[in-house]
Amino acid sequence: MNSQLTEKQKESILQHCDSIAGSREIVAVCLYGPWVCGYADTKTTINVLLVLDRFSLRLNTYHETVDDINVSIVTVNSKDFERDVKKGWLGEFFAERLTVPYEALKNEDY
Repeated sequence: MNSQLTEKQKESILQHCDSIAGSREIVAVCLYGPWVCGYADTKTTINVLLVLDRFSLRLNTYHETVDDINVSIVTVNSKDFERDVKKGWLGEFFAERLTVPYEALKNEDY
């Protein structure tokens, strides 16, 4: 599914994700929510799921802006993400994000 975001905005989001990741490997990045589904406006937050290898916080949310649009980057450790998808370990918090349309920005095969 194609989002309403421009390639420049997507690149800015990936740069924010790279900054959050630091030296940790980015396992996957995907967009979900209104911007992917096609009903967002400039007041709508861009929702991003960032999966990192060896993320010690397990789960954290970062708030950024891209072209004056709020961006919420939910960040999770890859092992905890996989446990949630397979066994509902975090109440299917992350699995739920994948049941709606999403767009992979990095590692779409994950």
